[in-house]
Amino acid sequence: MDLERITSAANPRIKRLTALQQKHRERERERAYAAEGVRLFSDTPQELIEEVFLTEKLLSEDPGIAAKLQGCRAFLIPESLLEKVSDTRSPQGVIFTVKMREYAERDLLGGWDPDADLSAGAAGANPASGKGSVAPLLLVLEDIRDPGNLGTMFRSAEAAGVTGILMSAGTADIYQPKAVRSTMSAVYRVPHRYTDDLCGDIERLKSMGITVFAADLKAAKA
Repeated sequence: MDLERITSAANPRIKRLTALQQKHRERERERAYAAEGVRLFSDTPQELIEEVFLTEKLLSEDPGIAAKLQGCRAFLIPESLLEKVSDTRSPQGVIFTVKMREYAERDLLGGWDPDADLSAGAAGANPASGKGSVAPLLLVLEDIRDPGNLGTMFRSAEAAGVTGILMSAGTADIYQPKAVRSTMSAVYRVPHRYTDDLCGDIERLKSMGITVFAADLKAAKA
């Protein structure tokens, strides 16, 4: 595979990559973020991948990487440059930029229609359609500060079968490199969004018939 080579950190593409890694404002402005690692790259939906930067060693040693590159805008970079731009101590040979998915409230509900399903209860059948309908299971996060913890919550939530994750505006950036890695690719599969009005959104969920449970470290009531 004949790929264009980039050798300088001053290259505009590398500068953009670095900005997406380091600056929340740039991620918000471009609605894109950086991720790295073989597993994350393999798991990333093809349509979300923007640009890929990888080493010649990885390309020659991993046939799966070469197959994944089909249709991608990819560049070869030396290992010394990868180490310079990587967010990890032991880079795996590939770093890439990803388009953010945009999710609406309905996506977090897993397609559940409260108007049709409300009378069926939390796990009943949809009387309008006559078919079974599973009510949503959401994880609501308020002001989680640590990116690694946030990413871990994403992958734990996916394992628990959540339909979506709702986060307060004060919660860490899930697209920060450490957070993305910690999700173990759950960031691609679990619908999620931030809100400026967490209390208002919780009240709206309750009005839909969704039961809300809260956990508080200082609470005295079980």
